Amino acid sequence: MRSSDGGDLKRVTTTPDTYTDFPFGYSPDGSRILFNRVSDFFPHALYSVNPDGTGLLRLSPPELSVVDNESYDVISADWSPDGSQVTFAGKWRSGHGRQTALYIVNADGTGLRQVTPAGLGAESAQWSPDGRQIAFSSNRQANPQVWVVHPDGSGLKGITSAADGSTSTFPVWSPDSAKLLFERVNRSANALWTVNADGTELSKLAGIPIGTTTDYGWGAAPPS
Repeated sequence: MRSSDGGDLKRVTTTPDTYTDFPFGYSPDGSRILFNRVSDFFPHALYSVNPDGTGLLRLSPPELSVVDNESYDVISADWSPDGSQVTFAGKWRSGHGRQTALYIVNADGTGLRQVTPAGLGAESAQWSPDGRQIAFSSNRQANPQVWVVHPDGSGLKGITSAADGSTSTFPVWSPDSAKLLFERVNRSANALWTVNADGTELSKLAGIPIGTTTDYGWGAAPPS
């Protein structure tokens, strides 16, 4: 962590041997930092911590490994808008099936529950700013696609289609929760696309050169 003027660098976590910590971001009120503790030898664990390094709290159980996408700029865990819960993509290491799914846990580590069926898979997770839906990309199909679901597990809906053989992944909500921005690959052509939250008005936004590492998001709305 560093102050906005570039000074006052502070170490927040001390990572155990064989592990690496990847931050997902601050809680909405700025009081906690969410991060994934990743290892090649043990399940990946979801934690939160105070910005001063105190109050380290594990949010995922030992046998549930949190999806790790450190090679991409991908959000696989996210705070609810009110900061009371966290959603993440995870996979049980033994029993329960071995497929990924979307989960929700309370900010204090209690109340873990599975939101989506494991057969669909999940590799990203982002809560809509209005708190009504969670967007994620599947990863258990020949052509992964963008999906949305309500936090209670209802309203599961595929937003994009693989009818043309394309792959659509890693959706990001617009600030008004009306649209999703995502990456689409079709016949070795990469591009950013937008779509309404109900799946209508699919639109290509910009092409992406093959082999490019993509980091994308929505800008702030212009002043009225």
